[in-house]
Amino acid sequence: MKTILLASVLALATFTVTAKSNNSFKKVSYSTLKSFQQQFGEVENVAWSSAADHMTRATFTSEGETVTAFFNNEGEFVATTVNRAIDELPLKLRNNIKGYAKDAQVVEIVELQGDTEQAYFVKLRTDAGEKILKGYSNGYLRPTSL
Repeated sequence: MKTILLASVLALATFTVTAKSNNSFKKVSYSTLKSFQQQFGEVENVAWSSAADHMTRATFTSEGETVTAFFNNEGEFVATTVNRAIDELPLKLRNNIKGYAKDAQVVEIVELQGDTEQAYFVKLRTDAGEKILKGYSNGYLRPTSL
């Protein structure tokens, strides 16, 4: 249950904040910097900011993609998120999204990759408003509340 909640919080943080710097952000801890370097190696131009649930967010570019990495209070790596296009998704998931969202526009897709979970969060816009679906590479798709 904690993993599901954490994944939802990270996805929401990614949907609502896109690499904006936070002027009130405190210094990045040594343990977070060390964890970042162990996970990603030497990376230039990393933007650090605060995230939900007292987490620290690092946004950087890797292999042409903007990656956002999240670290907990102890500096431990939690997960990464990357924006995706619908044609980058697994075929089963892509087909289920298209079937689920016949009268909706796909606004944004975020892939979340953690130690124990890989999921896709899909933001849809309809005349009735926006909704977010959570999907997996096996094609399973369900509405989620963030």
